[in-house]
Amino acid sequence: MDSKIKQNKMKIHNIKYKIALIALFLIQLPAFADGGFDDDVDDVPVAPIDSWIYPVILLTIVGIYFLMRKKQTT
Repeated sequence: MDSKIKQNKMKIHNIKYKIALIALFLIQLPAFADGGFDDDVDDVPVAPIDSWIYPVILLTIVGIYFLMRKKQTT
């Protein structure tokens, strides 16, 4: 009896999930049909993030190393 209730709840959840997905796709459909806009403005140059990528990656790796080391000692 209990397993039938669980199966019924799973079916209802599955149906709700499918309805939500279909609604999401139907809501987004007009966005794809839009023609867009004319790009007649001068674009701003790209931000100089490239010089910060390597230090941030290195800092992240060092931080993860110390956090893992601290976790292993406790």
